[in-house]
Amino acid sequence: MSNDSAMQVELLTEHHANMNMYGSSKTHVIALSECFSCIFSETNGNWKVSRFHLTPLLASYLLAFFVSEFEYDESYTKRGVRFRVWSTPEAKKKRGYGLKGAINYMEFFEEYFGVQDIVTKQDEDRYTSFVIRPDRSPAHYKCSSRLPSNLCIGNTVVLNNLSDLVALPDFSAGAMENWGLITFREGLLLASGLPVPEETSSQLSIIAHELSHQWFGNMVTMKDWGEVWLNEGFANFFETAVFLNKNDGDLHRSLHAEISFDNALENDCFATSRPLSSVIDTPSEIFESFDSITYDKGGAIIDMTAKIMGRQKFRKGLNHYIRKFSLRNTQGDDWWRSIDESLEEDKEHRDGGPDGGVLKMWYFGSQWTKQMGFPLVTLETVNSTTIKIGQQRFLKGSYALELQKYRFPSYRYKWDVPLFCQEGRQDLGMKWLKRGRNTNKVGVMPLLMG
Repeated sequence: MSNDSAMQVELLTEHHANMNMYGSSKTHVIALSECFSCIFSETNGNWKVSRFHLTPLLASYLLAFFVSEFEYDESYTKRGVRFRVWSTPEAKKKRGYGLKGAINYMEFFEEYFGVQDIVTKQDEDRYTSFVIRPDRSPAHYKCSSRLPSNLCIGNTVVLNNLSDLVALPDFSAGAMENWGLITFREGLLLASGLPVPEETSSQLSIIAHELSHQWFGNMVTMKDWGEVWLNEGFANFFETAVFLNKNDGDLHRSLHAEISFDNALENDCFATSRPLSSVIDTPSEIFESFDSITYDKGGAIIDMTAKIMGRQKFRKGLNHYIRKFSLRNTQGDDWWRSIDESLEEDKEHRDGGPDGGVLKMWYFGSQWTKQMGFPLVTLETVNSTTIKIGQQRFLKGSYALELQKYRFPSYRYKWDVPLFCQEGRQDLGMKWLKRGRNTNKVGVMPLLMG
């Protein structure tokens, strides 16, 4: 099967498990897969055969199977999405913490994005039949005594999605966002729930990261591996954003957000860096692209975009992007142009750009994603009322050369830089340092007074 990120396929699968591998407990062996539920399982001699429903369109790298004798705990979101956390029987007491976090974060994401997770892995343990509706609206079925009463309306029940989170004793990747079958290394999902801030905040961040991928990565997938920041940068941003919304924001910002930002600066200041939107020439470059540039810088650029636009306008742009490109592939330009489309009717957008004209996020965003590095902003006092602000590329180890394919970016290592002004704890608004100038002279009082 191709691992081209742009290839989307529908899969009809069958899994055969050799029961001799599982000893006397073979009748309890469970087969799971992502995005689609089991039609039936049957035991034939030493083999248990599980057949699964046809998947929706999905990227081939999201295919996953899981066969085990694990057990699970379960709970439901407010709209009835069933979550199960699977682990070894010995880890039963540690499942609750991750399960609660997953429920909270799924509810946050579905409300924030304005688009429910549309994975069609239907809950076959609870419903005997289903219909995939082309408009993705809920289907209704006869209510079962096995269902929680709050999911029943009269004698009908809304068919909802099912997500499995699996804690693996060992998993080199750490975690993977397979649609409806998210896998974690044990220590990244299971916790005793004791107040150990560094441990629990890290676990909750990773759960939020993987759940956000159900939209950024699964529902909307990057067109090629050179744009993987559209998956991981957004997940990095939202693992912080959701935590700030649902938990102790000050603690988490100190533990994660600032560290991530510092990592981005530290890794992007060398000539051996690369742009966020990269050119992939060899398979090895695919693996190399899962680095701090993709995760940390990608998240930082998205955070900067949200601050420029304002949180509500940013959210509006996100919702437009997800709805427009649902079950499709995108590249960086699609994201930036989608934001511009969402802002067309906004009055502030018309005169909020660096030159005083229309703020074109496509032009701004391309400067930060299509060339490596970042600017060092300098301030020099001219007199008691004026300061001079300048920029130059910040570079360590300048004896090295950039790769030829990145050596001469069209923006010549200049950026439109948003300057967020603050006096004490009071925010004073934003000013622009324009990329077309080496320096800008700014009056101190206008800068402070906005």
